[in-house]
Amino acid sequence: MLSALFFRGMNLGNRRLTNVDLAAALVACGCREPRIYQASGNAVVEDPRGPEALRAAVEEGLATALGYSVPTFVRSADAVRAIASADPFPGRQMGGKLQVGILRQAPSGEARSLVASLDGEADALALGEQELFWWPSGSILDSSLDLKALERALGPWTQRTHGTVQRLTKKYFS
Repeated sequence: MLSALFFRGMNLGNRRLTNVDLAAALVACGCREPRIYQASGNAVVEDPRGPEALRAAVEEGLATALGYSVPTFVRSADAVRAIASADPFPGRQMGGKLQVGILRQAPSGEARSLVASLDGEADALALGEQELFWWPSGSILDSSLDLKALERALGPWTQRTHGTVQRLTKKYFS
């Protein structure tokens, strides 16, 4: 089964890992044919395990190989295609780049209410099955959106631009 892996905290600060080293670490975790996409922590692997078993094996293996925790978010080919084709804000125009927060689990009703309450002019927010779509009106660095409050409500996530997910999809899942 072809799956996408999205890592959090990869290649930040003093943590530097080449694509070759990441691929080797994924093979050591039991993944077949790892393909690394960009240097920001995206991989596509062939693996028969289900998403939860794959996530657990990769997180454990990377922690052992690298000496630090690497939160991993797994999506099936169908889920990645759905994210790439999503249009969460039809007809709405914002100035920044559409962001996708890839969540560990489906949002609770309380989390959905919080996200709906924060959707506004400066930051458009919408939820998918296990994704937070965020379209800031400008740079994400200029946004006053309380990402820590969102993470407390939604659980851990990793973030990519929608364009990155679309390009990954075109390359590996089309």
